[in-house]
Amino acid sequence: MVKATLTILFISLSLLSYGQTQHLFKITQNDKVGYINEKGKVVINPIFLSGNDFSEGLAAVRLNGMYGFINESGTFVIKPDYDFATNFVHGLTVVYKDGETFFIDKTGNIVLPKVYSGLYFIDTKKGIITTHSKKEGLIDIYTKQLLIDTVFSSISDFKNGVSIVYEYIKPTQKQKKKRVGVIDSTGKFIVPFGKYEAIKPFFEGYACVEINDKRNKDGSTDGVIDTKGNLLFKRPYKNSSYVDGDFHNGYAKVSLYKYWIPEKKGIISTSEKSYEGFINLKGEVVFNDTNYRYVKDFSNGRAFIKENNKDYILIDTYFKRIGNKEFEDIPAETFKNGYAIVETSDGFGIIDTLGNFVTKSDFDEIDRVGIIDDYFFFSNESDDNKTLFGISDLKGNIISKPIMQEFDRNGFVNGLIKAVIDDKLSYINKNGDIVWKQQDDTSKALKPLNIDFMNRGYFYAYSTPKNTEADESGGWATSPNKPNMITDIKFPSNSFSITIDTTNIDTFANQFFGFKLFISNTTRDTVKLNAQDSRLYMKLQAQNSKGEWKDIEYLPSSWCGNSYHKIELEPNAFWKFTIPNYNGELQTKIRAELRYIDNDTLKTEKVVYSNIINGRINPGQFWNKRTYYPNGLMDPYND
Repeated sequence: MVKATLTILFISLSLLSYGQTQHLFKITQNDKVGYINEKGKVVINPIFLSGNDFSEGLAAVRLNGMYGFINESGTFVIKPDYDFATNFVHGLTVVYKDGETFFIDKTGNIVLPKVYSGLYFIDTKKGIITTHSKKEGLIDIYTKQLLIDTVFSSISDFKNGVSIVYEYIKPTQKQKKKRVGVIDSTGKFIVPFGKYEAIKPFFEGYACVEINDKRNKDGSTDGVIDTKGNLLFKRPYKNSSYVDGDFHNGYAKVSLYKYWIPEKKGIISTSEKSYEGFINLKGEVVFNDTNYRYVKDFSNGRAFIKENNKDYILIDTYFKRIGNKEFEDIPAETFKNGYAIVETSDGFGIIDTLGNFVTKSDFDEIDRVGIIDDYFFFSNESDDNKTLFGISDLKGNIISKPIMQEFDRNGFVNGLIKAVIDDKLSYINKNGDIVWKQQDDTSKALKPLNIDFMNRGYFYAYSTPKNTEADESGGWATSPNKPNMITDIKFPSNSFSITIDTTNIDTFANQFFGFKLFISNTTRDTVKLNAQDSRLYMKLQAQNSKGEWKDIEYLPSSWCGNSYHKIELEPNAFWKFTIPNYNGELQTKIRAELRYIDNDTLKTEKVVYSNIINGRINPGQFWNKRTYYPNGLMDPYND
């Protein structure tokens, strides 16, 4: 079940039709947000600086610095009075003012106590509520009464009437940091805390558990429970064998091992001794054939299995082969709604549960999102090696040739699909017509940066190369921004300092007004600084309405140890940067803060501040840290 989330992490829901008289779609033109109908006609002119999709007849938009809600005529029905706002879900939404969380209804009235910070619905009547202390419970949306008290560190989705819950505790010698259990919709424990080391999500009414087994030198013991908490079987880890997935159609993947083959170095590797099979809900390994190296989960009564050095074949729940076709790969791994994407020597195609192709099988690629409402998305190799996607239906009709660089993974929503074509936001209907496409920006002039969120750290620098065989400039991620020697620019004498020069106009991010910022070292000592992939620990700050200095930018964290290193700025040298000229609702003061290493201790850090400049920002910049999406598996950042 997908959570209908109402938290700051909430980006947008699909265009919900509840309460709407027409379907409107968000567009962006000349950096302003507006709305069109399904025919591509502009219904609400693009005049807003930010905006969400329409949901339940209303859309959160920002005209200047604050958010309010407009109806389908473009009229504000909830006045713009909030730092940030999210979409309506089941008649409620979350808004933020001065960083505080408020739950309001469509009249703008506050409907839940301020003690709560987040909510996501499990159905139209109930939701999992989060407090500011990060505790979760279950609330009745209509009565506003707690059904389950906010005592859990985390409550997962309710599936088959039960939920996996977590309790985080201070680690001791006898206790682990996290305990897990299972409750029903009344809060009654089905599985108490501490009974199992881990509980995986429920699928089809069953969940795999990990049982602590100190007697087992190979590790813990596998088990499977039902929604009543009954332990159906347990299976100790033995001979490198373990349950390797969830139960689907009554079977789960099990990792097996040719333990009977001697561990003789140079004869056979560990990976060559591993293979996969299936286990049933009685704990019996019901498919154990060493000829088959890999198996995929069952779905729609079918599974794909791969014989050693051969292609995949299709089997049923009796492990009998279906059809005579073979497949090189199964990109999405399973069937969904009776169809599966497969790859053959000719290309990609789609088969049904009988193994018959329902499409041709010569596509260069079919996107793993699969089939959505009888449509799928394919690509064919282009001359310039760019991946462009097209749209086809299951009858073989090409709705759109490959012209989309990106597309909405929800597919067609209310008759249109959102896409990026020629680097421009576009909408395509089910006839393949582009009903609206973003026009070129008619204004090429630079403009101030007007945002409602905290900017991510962007001060990148590097040490002067040492020109040695083992270059100790520092860091795996280099930066071209190397120190410059001070010649004709005047900086504060005998100091390590930051200078913002508002008379030195520059371009930030290729499209916004910016100012030059300099870090200079006019001391006799080399200054050492901690860095993260060459990103300095520096950010801009602004004064709030109380005169307090607060961050308006943030430094992300990396899980990779190689991201962290040190860089140096030698005497009589400087770095130069460009900072944005922010614009917004609030007139304020702005400065830069930088942390650097104390040369006396080499373990602690000192802080240096820049000169103070006049500026303008929006309230959301003090607290609204947007969700960060990693650029790939090698991106070590999570915020």
